[in-house]
Amino acid sequence: ADIPGPLGDSAISILESLPSINLLNGVNASTIVENAKHVVDSALKPRIPEWSPEESLAERVIGAMWLYLMTYRLADEEKFDETPIWYVMDELGSAMRHSDDANFRISPFLFMPEGKLASAISYTILWPICDVHTGEECTRDFLFGIGEDKQRSARLTAWFHTPEKYFIQEFRKYQEQLQSTSICPAEEAPSTKSVRPSDGRPLRVFTDIPQVEEFLTRPEFVLTTDPKDADIIWAGMQIDSELKSSLGLTDQQYMNQFPFEACLVMKHHLADTIHR
Repeated sequence: ADIPGPLGDSAISILESLPSINLLNGVNASTIVENAKHVVDSALKPRIPEWSPEESLAERVIGAMWLYLMTYRLADEEKFDETPIWYVMDELGSAMRHSDDANFRISPFLFMPEGKLASAISYTILWPICDVHTGEECTRDFLFGIGEDKQRSARLTAWFHTPEKYFIQEFRKYQEQLQSTSICPAEEAPSTKSVRPSDGRPLRVFTDIPQVEEFLTRPEFVLTTDPKDADIIWAGMQIDSELKSSLGLTDQQYMNQFPFEACLVMKHHLADTIHR
């Protein structure tokens, strides 16, 4: 007799091969189809920290803590004052396992008895989202609110061994998407023009960097203290859309930054980059 081959490389393809099945690894089939799940979370092998006998206790703790770290951000009126907070829940919260069909949810909560952040006391609130029976395990969704449109299966790699085939398939899909939307480059190179003013005047430069102020001495340039009147802005501070609007800057001015550059070159924007 013929030996049947694999039913599919993903949860969706398996359900397509077995349309009459109701549950797959304990997860309702309709839930998998509705959420377009590629990987069934409950079938993944957990990622357990590994260490060598030479590692100290402190090194082992640092290596294992990433599986338990939680995070939230404190937002003030000023965007630059957002502070990422990392924390670890107690034994009960940290012991809760992940499930794509969780029966509990958790959320950080700040109690401010004096109405000020300085008096805040932090808690983690835990509540059931369905009827829970005696002896039933309490679980939570590590990626609550994140579906496959936000690469849920890939994000699960932080806690589980996501199958390599998933990443290969997603990479191929992304390649096909890029090829279908790629634009043929123009045959002729775009023309360039000099930034020198036609009237021969020196270029006005605004900068907040002392070294530029000290060593920019060529006659083709002159320093200005008003960024709105500058031809060139060479700044160390982050220039975003809000700052450009408040200072009256335009796209005709030359700047030493490109959009969202801070996400790559400024360390304190790392948390914001990860969340986005």
